[in-house]
Amino acid sequence: MSIAPEAPSAPLRLVSLELTGRCQLTCPKHCYAQASSHGSHGMMATDHWHRIISEAAALGTTTVQLIGGEPLLHSGCVELAEHALRLGLRVRVYT
Repeated sequence: MSIAPEAPSAPLRLVSLELTGRCQLTCPKHCYAQASSHGSHGMMATDHWHRIISEAAALGTTTVQLIGGEPLLHSGCVELAEHALRLGLRVRVYT
């Protein structure tokens, strides 16, 4: 017999969104994300990130962290931060 896990008793307060694997720096010993100037923005379009942020807010998330690589190299970073702020979320950008 298997037992289904229970839903969390409290909403996830913080969501980290890794927007890109691109970074202008070369820190091979220090970069936890293994980002580089050859990294990519991945397969998610900005409108998909909008949906993720909206769904996180609806589930009770209070803070969105935009990370990467260097999140400011993603063309939608500022737009996504503004979207989160409009939804009443706090925004952290780890640059």
